[in-house]
This record gives sequence, structure tokens and C-alpha cells, in this order.
Amino acid sequence: MNRQVTSERLQAPPATGGVTRAAISTFFLILGLGFGSWVVRIPDVQNQLHLSKGALGGALLAVTVGSLIGMPLAGWLTGRIGSARVLRASAVVLAVGVALPAYAGSWWGLCAVLVVLGLGNGAEGVAMNVQGALLERNRQQAIMSSFHGVFSIGGLIGSLAGGALADAGVSPRAHLTGVAVLLLLLTAVAGLRLLPTPPDPGRQGHSFALPGKPVVAAGLVAFCVLFGEGAVSDWSAVYLKNDLDAAALAGIGYAAFAGAMAVGRMAGDRLASALGAHRLVTVGGLLGAAGITVAVLVPVPYTVVLGFGLMGAGLSVVYPQMVSAAGRTPGMVPDVAIAAVSTVGYFGFLVGPPAIGGLAEVMSLRWALLLVAVCAAVIVVLSGHALRDAEPVEQ
Repeated sequence: MNRQVTSERLQAPPATGGVTRAAISTFFLILGLGFGSWVVRIPDVQNQLHLSKGALGGALLAVTVGSLIGMPLAGWLTGRIGSARVLRASAVVLAVGVALPAYAGSWWGLCAVLVVLGLGNGAEGVAMNVQGALLERNRQQAIMSSFHGVFSIGGLIGSLAGGALADAGVSPRAHLTGVAVLLLLLTAVAGLRLLPTPPDPGRQGHSFALPGKPVVAAGLVAFCVLFGEGAVSDWSAVYLKNDLDAAALAGIGYAAFAGAMAVGRMAGDRLASALGAHRLVTVGGLLGAAGITVAVLVPVPYTVVLGFGLMGAGLSVVYPQMVSAAGRTPGMVPDVAIAAVSTVGYFGFLVGPPAIGGLAEVMSLRWALLLVAVCAAVIVVLSGHALRDAEPVEQ
């Protein structure tokens, strides 16, 4: 890829209305809704195939494999056929991938369809962020955080509705097939109003350019954010139930984290406009560090839940700002920069849970969770480097 970015790629068509924003928001909702629906049905698929925990864990790695393929692939395809086409296609792949696990007849079959789910997840994640970054550029207004807020809300809706349907005795096939149909309908409607970004002929046949220091810094910050998110998602319930003997609050810890993250993201754009991206990310990192530190140093169940909530509120605003900054970095094509930041960040989500688990083996889970505070401190240190060269959103 040429480091010189054409003006055509930097300036998408001037579609800045509320309808376009709603269309892009719908794709964030689709991704959250689809994944939230699948996650709540994992135990049912496990029982359906009589899988051990180890076998299930191995199958779930297929989602990771698919995502790690889909992210850079989406960045590559976006430059050739445009982000709108990639987004529509990847949303279809995601919808199919959500339904297929319920029809798997073997462990190998489950692995195969979960690769499809991962491909859709990774590719849609990149393409929708490219669309969001381009609309943000056109509007000259901070809007990326609200997009990610819609994603968080979609995940909550998917998991809560899926849990209710499971409790009502609705089969995984009926549930996930219905979700897939809904996602396809949303894709068909919202896909008509995306930014019609053209492909960039100047990129044909060129290799990828090495990302500059700001994109590397943004990727590392994204890694730290998702490291913390993965750690809390996997270990908060264990910490409350096993270490603090608070089984009744085991699920509330992550709910506080996820709920605060959704609220924080919906407010993130206004905060970015009022405080500036650098100050907002710095405050977010400090609040995240404070939250997890409270959860560790004050091992009282309700205080721990409060700490997880503070952490979610702080970290909520950081990742959207990194994606937005990557899309506004001079000398880098937005889709490639966003794909790079997304991929590095996703590694953090993968590394976080086992890293905390490994540390818990040599100390305790309580003190191992302080590693998340270290990651939050890294966010504060690197935020200036990540945001330094990004073109301003507002003029």
C-alpha cells in the first residue's frame, strides 16, 4: 500500500445526515445483537454435542481464528471494493455464522461454522469502524463513541433476550435462526444508506505500509483496554464467588462493568467535544485504574461491584477514541489503520484472561487483577502518542 493517501479516500461522499448515521449505527447494533445472542446459547450447543469443557474451549478458538483472519482481510478488501460493500457482505456472513452453530452435528462441524462466525465478526468490526470514521470526518463532529455505545447496547439486548428465550424453552435452532433472519433484514434496510465509499485504484498491487508511531501507540492502547475487558469478563464472577464468597453478586460484577461501559460510550462523544480526546482518554485510563484498584484493595463485595463499574465507565471512552484517531492519521489509509488497531486490540482480549489466570496460580486472583491497573496506567502514558498526529474532528 502507498503511504500517500489519495484525497478520494480521505474524503468520502458528503453524506452527513441522520439517516446515514442511523444506518451505520444499525450495523454496530447488528454485531452486538448477533454476538450477544450466540454467547448466551453456548451452553446449549455444548450440551447438544456432549462436549467437555476442554473440547468447547478448543472449538471457541475457531471464532478467534476467524476474527484474526477477517480483520486484516476487511482492511485489504475495503481499499478494493469500498467499505460499504465489505460491511454489507460481512454482516451477511455474521448472520449466517450466528445461526449455523445450532445446526452443527459434530465438534469439527462446530469448529468450521465458528470460523465463519469469526470471519463475519472481524470483518464487520473493521468495516463498520471505517464507515464511522469517514462519517465523523465528513460531519467534523465526534460521533465514534456513540456507535460503540450502540454496539454495547446490542450485546446487552442479545444476551438478555436470549436468556429469556432459553428460560422459556425456545430451542437454540429456533432462537438463533430467528436472530439471523432479523440481522439479514436489518442489513438489507440499513445497507441502502451507507456511505458509498469508492475503492482506491491507487492501492491496487501495492503492499501494506508499516504503521507509524501514532498507529502503533493506538494499537497498544487498544490492547490494554481489551486486556482489561477480557480479564473482567472472565474473572469478575470467579473473584466475587470464590474469593469473596459472594455468589449472589457473581454476575452483578460484570453487569456493572458492561452497563457502565454502555452508558459511558453513549456519553463519550459529548465528553470528547467538551474535554478533548487526549484529556478524555487520560481521565478514562485513570478512572479505570482507580476502579480495579478499589476492587482489589477493598475486597468487600458491593465495593468490588462499584470498582468494576468505575472501571467500565473509565475504559468505555478509550477504545472508540483510538479507532477514531487511527482513521484520522495522516499518511495512513483509514481502513488499514483501523484494521491494525482492531487486530492488536483483539489480541489483548485474548491474552488478558489467561494472563490473569497464570498470575493467579503463583499469587492469588485478587492480586493478579492488579495487572489490569498496570494496563490502565499504560493507557495514560501512551494516550498522547496515539492522539498526537490525528487530524482534528471539529473545526
